[in-house]
Amino acid sequence: MSEKYEEWLADILDTRTEKIAELFASRLALTFLITWSVFEQRCFNGYLRVNALKCYANDMGACTKKDALEVIQYFHERYQDKSKLQNLLHKQKPGELKAILSTSFPELNDWQKWYLSLVVISRYRNNMFHGNKTVQNWLHFNEQIEKCICLMQIWINSKMDETKS
Repeated sequence: MSEKYEEWLADILDTRTEKIAELFASRLALTFLITWSVFEQRCFNGYLRVNALKCYANDMGACTKKDALEVIQYFHERYQDKSKLQNLLHKQKPGELKAILSTSFPELNDWQKWYLSLVVISRYRNNMFHGNKTVQNWLHFNEQIEKCICLMQIWINSKMDETKS
């Protein structure tokens, strides 16, 4: 990225140029964006419909992959904190998510785990590009965004395995 662009963006976002350089160096947004594009195309025929998340969660089957379970449990624990949950949901109502979060993780069924993963992934995407996770804040959510990328990879691999069968 050109230095002029970084200076321009820093000015527009009212932040230091060093912060912008750090953001570009992390490649976080680019990785998320590319993975999201593949995720949406391969898993949802090009368009993830938020009102169909419940149906999509039904398609995944057993939630047995250790890496998926660890990441989903991380988010389950993270959103026990009401302020973090409110930040994630932005202006949306918790709906089904409230029941899932009030259930202990070992008691969740596969559908609830996959549904939680989809809600988190889709909310991060929406919050990054439309909501309260502004460009200036993306690096503060590096760990969570990386975990969303991991979950999207699991979804993509699962769908690709289905098509091979």
